[in-house]
Amino acid sequence: MMTNLYPFLMGKAALAHERIPYFPEVDDPADHILAAHCGYLGVVPQSFATQWTLSSKVLAIVDDNASAIDARLPAGDMTLAKFDPSFEKMSVAEGGLTDYVQYENSDCLNGAILKVADGRRMLNRLTSHHYLLMTGHHQADIEMIGKVFNFQVAEL
Repeated sequence: MMTNLYPFLMGKAALAHERIPYFPEVDDPADHILAAHCGYLGVVPQSFATQWTLSSKVLAIVDDNASAIDARLPAGDMTLAKFDPSFEKMSVAEGGLTDYVQYENSDCLNGAILKVADGRRMLNRLTSHHYLLMTGHHQADIEMIGKVFNFQVAEL
């Protein structure tokens, strides 16, 4: 599934974008990311989710007749991945989905907390804030696919 990434290192820029007052307390904030899109984790297929509810839209810019998906993926190992604009390279980071956080009266009513090995390195190498979030560790599989389809894999 696709979501937005807000590394804690982004500070106020990420907080303002999601209209939240603070990041949750965690050990090693530099290695943590808030994952949220349109008020919730993102557009998650029901079959991927441990919890899934169709909810009212959150963002003011969205049509009043719209709805949003409030869902959760299982906690545990995860992989972030994204092609760069040339489709010649895919950036990949493995880590873990550790928890969820909710902020009332915000654009983040249910976001995931992700932990990566090196948040500073990742922030310096992100190609944008939209990434695929996959349950499990898949870097080795992505590297094998890269050899078949001739694209490079760059670890974040």
